[in-house]
Formats: sequence, C-alpha cells, structure tokens
Amino acid sequence: MSDFPCPPSKSTEKPKSVNQLRPGDIDVIAALGDSLTAANGAEARTLIGVLTQFRGVSWSIGGDDDITEIRSLGNVFKYYNPSVYGYSTGTGNEKRANSKFNVAVPGAVSEDMAVQAGELIKRLKNDPNTDFYNDWKIITLFIGGNDLCGWCDNQERFTGDQFEANIKEALDIFHSTVPRALVNVVNIMDLTQLSLLKGVVCSVVHLAICSCAVYGERIHQVSDLSQQYNQLVEKLILSERYDTREDFTVVLQPFLSHAKIPLDKEGNGDLTYFAPDCFHFSLKSHATSSIALWNNMIQPVGGKADVVNVDDKYNCPSQIFPYLYTNLNSEPDWQPRYPEPLANSADSNSKSKMSAVHVIVVTMLSLIGVILILLVVFMRVKVQRFSYHTI
Repeated sequence: MSDFPCPPSKSTEKPKSVNQLRPGDIDVIAALGDSLTAANGAEARTLIGVLTQFRGVSWSIGGDDDITEIRSLGNVFKYYNPSVYGYSTGTGNEKRANSKFNVAVPGAVSEDMAVQAGELIKRLKNDPNTDFYNDWKIITLFIGGNDLCGWCDNQERFTGDQFEANIKEALDIFHSTVPRALVNVVNIMDLTQLSLLKGVVCSVVHLAICSCAVYGERIHQVSDLSQQYNQLVEKLILSERYDTREDFTVVLQPFLSHAKIPLDKEGNGDLTYFAPDCFHFSLKSHATSSIALWNNMIQPVGGKADVVNVDDKYNCPSQIFPYLYTNLNSEPDWQPRYPEPLANSADSNSKSKMSAVHVIVVTMLSLIGVILILLVVFMRVKVQRFSYHTI
C-alpha cells in the first residue's frame, strides 16, 4: 500500500471551536457500537475465528501498525498527530487494556449506547494519558445492525421511534458531559443485501441470526426499517440540538446509507469483503469503510457521499478549507469565529524585534558618528585659533 497522500495539517494554536478543527488537532479518538466496531472476525480464517475481536484493525478506531499497513481512522489521525491516544490495538474484548477507548460490545443494540457512553466518559476522565477538559476528541458511534435483526423476533422493541430515542439518549449524555468533542454518527446499511452472499455457511448463519432480512415476506419491511432508522437519526442530528456549544457537535456520516455489497464475477456478493460467517466485515471491508468514513469527514454536510466505492482512496482536506466539516461550518456564509494566527507569526514577531533593535543600534551609531564629526571640527577650529594667536 502506498503512503498516506496528505500533507500535515495542524493549527498553530489549540483551537477554541469545534468548527475550526484540523486533523492534526485531534488528541483523542474513541468509538462505541457492536461487533462491527469490535472487529469480530476481521482477520479470521475459520468460523470459530469470528469470535475473536480484532480491535487493532477496526475501521473507526484501530491502531495496529500505521496507515501504510492498516487502513483505519485511528491510523489516519495517528499520521496527523503521532501523539493521538485512545485507538485500540491487538485482539480481545472491551475490558482489556489494549481496547483503550474502543468500548464497543459484540451483540450490542441501540438501547446499550447510553451505557457505553457512560463507560467511555469514565475512561476519558480516569485515564492519566488524557486531559478530559482540554483534549480535542473524535468519537464514532455506529449501531443498528442487531436492532434490525432483532426486529425479526420483537417488532415493538425495535421500532424506528425507539431507535431514535436510544441514539438521542446517548448523544444527550455526550452533549451534557463531554467538552471539546466531535461525534460521528454513521448510518447503517440495508441488511437485506446479505441475500447476495451465497453458500451453505452463509445460508445457515443468516437463517440463525437475521432470518427476516434474507428470507420470507418481511424482507421489504426490514429494508424500509433501515431507511427509517437513518432518516430519524438524520432529522435528530440536523435539528441543531447538538450545535449549541462552540466546543461540541454531532455530525452524520452517511456513506453506508445507500451502500451496495460488492459483487464478484458471477454477480453474487463478493465474499472477500466478509468474515467466514458472511456477516461481519473482513479486513478488506474495514479498510474500505475507514476510507469512506474519513472522506465523509472532509466533505461538507449536504455534500457527503452516501455510497461506498471500493476503489476510492483517501482524500485530503482542501487547502482552501482545511477543517473537518460540521453542520455549522458547512453553511455557505460561515466564517471562522476565531481568526487563526499566521503560521509565521512567531518569526514575524522575532523579525520585528530584531528590526527594532537594528534601528536603535543604527540610530545610536549615527549619533556617535555625528558627535565624533563635531568633535573633529571643534578641534580643528581650536587648533586654527591657537595658530592664529601664536602668529
């Protein structure tokens, strides 16, 4: 894999506004969700291997190796700021030390997000490597697949309204408690596309864990429900509920909204993008999702891609607009609230001081020169007068 293509981008001073964050300004990265964020099976070769959580390669927070080896959002921010903290490494569950601020739990549903939010806040406050009040944080929330599959057996528990209420509860906790944070909320994809994945293992697993999304007369209802989830969450985030503070916001990243499962040469779902259970992401999908998420973050609200192109590469923030996009700074008439000092302001100040000293020195030397000239003239006049009187 080639090196990350973007130049460094960091503010000359720590930003005061979430709407003026450059990638290098991020100090802490965190994530919550389910097994897709825990990265179950990402590097598995067998069904039993799907039980392993490969958190170090998770698309939204993994930090194994670096961006030249593992494509993940954690490694993107590690490229911009080598001191960024919170990315997960290695394998293991959410309770292991190497999970750090990846608090995702396999099997979680939207009603678990408030609990995960509380756990994440506790870690952010207690970790000696972080400054809870001053560090700028990226938090990514991705949930909903298990809600859709759960709807197969409990339609009242997993309604669109209940999903929205659960997401709102978690976001409200962050909004009321966490300073200096940009929260990504990632839309879910339409799980009915799982029917494109063929094979005995795929059929058995899908029947066991998400039957109504793949078989039977309710497939269209599941598809509609996924869109309802996305629409309600989008309405919540665009309501300005979370844009009331200069140091906090929530941004919807919609790249999965209309994403399609890649196809193989036979027109079936490409199994290389999935773990051996035909449900979880493979390393290939984690890499693709990290690219799509990053590219969404540097696209304005209203102009974000809502599909995934597997051939996409990491894009770079524009030099004209170097900030991570938010709801507010995406508006056409937005202007930075806090003007940034020039990158060479320190040099300019030192040059100004040097110039002032130079002027003083030159002035003093000039005065000394004038005094010396006057002394010479005075002495000559005095000599001439002495000579005249002697004659």
